[in-house]
Amino acid sequence: MAIAGSLDDIKAGVYETSAKIGYYWYIDRNEKCKSVKPKKIKKSKKQKQEKSKKNYISVSAYAKLHNFSAQKVRKDVLDGLYETAIQKGSRWYIDKDEPCKSVDNRRKNV
Repeated sequence: MAIAGSLDDIKAGVYETSAKIGYYWYIDRNEKCKSVKPKKIKKSKKQKQEKSKKNYISVSAYAKLHNFSAQKVRKDVLDGLYETAIQKGSRWYIDKDEPCKSVDNRRKNV
């Protein structure tokens, strides 16, 4: 006997040969899959980050790219302004394609 299908399908009676023995459900291995709701496999957050890791640059490189101080961008990262910011050890990285959300708060003399 082999386990197949989802528990919802088994409880709904989709499989004719399903039987519960103890804590486990069993289905005859010769019964074809009749799953009503096919489940979509989602990519984990880690897989998504691994895929786009090529676009990540350090906070200091990102700050230099957008003409800001690294200290200001790092503070904004810690405040949660950047959605793509990830931390590896003690260093922070940002996707280079994310729009700059830091604001220059220095007053200009008029």
